[in-house]
Amino acid sequence: MSLTLNSTPGHLYFLSEMDVLRNERTPYIKIGIVKNERTSKDRIFEHQTGNPRKIHLEKELETPFVSNIETIIHHLYNQKRVAMEWFMLTPHEMDEVYSRAAEVSQRFQDRLSEFEQVQQAKDIVSTGEAAPTLSKETLELYKRYKDAKLIMETTKAQKTLFSEQLKHRADGYAGIEDILIFRRKKGRESFDKPTFAKEHPDLYESLLSTETKVSASSIKVNGAPTPSQVDETLREDIKQAKAANEDLSIDLKNPDNIKPRDPQDEALHLAYLEADADYYEACMDLELLALQLQMIHIEHDQATEITGYSTWKRIHKTSESFDKTTLAQEHPDLYASYLNTSSETMETRVFSEGRVYLSW
Repeated sequence: MSLTLNSTPGHLYFLSEMDVLRNERTPYIKIGIVKNERTSKDRIFEHQTGNPRKIHLEKELETPFVSNIETIIHHLYNQKRVAMEWFMLTPHEMDEVYSRAAEVSQRFQDRLSEFEQVQQAKDIVSTGEAAPTLSKETLELYKRYKDAKLIMETTKAQKTLFSEQLKHRADGYAGIEDILIFRRKKGRESFDKPTFAKEHPDLYESLLSTETKVSASSIKVNGAPTPSQVDETLREDIKQAKAANEDLSIDLKNPDNIKPRDPQDEALHLAYLEADADYYEACMDLELLALQLQMIHIEHDQATEITGYSTWKRIHKTSESFDKTTLAQEHPDLYASYLNTSSETMETRVFSEGRVYLSW
């Protein structure tokens, strides 16, 4: 999933701009965060520098999960996002977004105690099985988790389909104006540790350390939907779209050769962003439901398995760590001789940070 719970306190702020010459509010609202001891006023001072429009703090929301709330709100309303943290919102729409942010924040805050207990339990080795008689409410939690997982897998597949369809419309170009871009991705540099260990065993051993700690897996719910269980028609559409893109002519030699966007491109882009919003909502639901299901394991003597329903493993795991940093500092030429670079690849990026072409 694209969302991992992280308890970081702070404020979510909503900033507006005022055109001082016309004495008019612009339609742009910045939705951002300040963490820990910083204040929204600090951010106003920073953003005011270099901005001829007067920045005003419209609203702010204190929350113990500020980074998560920002990510979720940005994606839930990315159809209204112009670029990065800037959104095009009327005063009424801004009130709606703020209310939704407060609602999401309250859902997270209601699970703060469970989140803290789960974090502590991740350092405790889990025990065998438990076969409790589950209440109707608990069984409903498992059902809701499976429902949310199916929505997550479905919306993820929809994003893939719309991305493939946009790629097809960019055939012969280096991208679509403000919507999609093809670009070269440099090969990754990696250190050939197996060969180095074989050829320099003593030096390798001297730079090797081991650590044993508790390793916690994600919770696994029996019968939770997988990508193969997404609607068959949708899976077939994706298969056909990928097949149609096998012989695409992509103009990477001329990165400025961008296809002018048209209404069909914009419609596909909007469909992608709407699927992305639904995907993040499902991810949020899954994370919060997972906390409640993990609590069932904690309440039953840190059980590894709730028989027939879920598994949450926490085991002692010994891992090896090779100190490449010291090797590179003390033996730079030797280190460099074992570096390999993978081949250059091409990547496709659909702009998910919003629609810069929105007009007001």
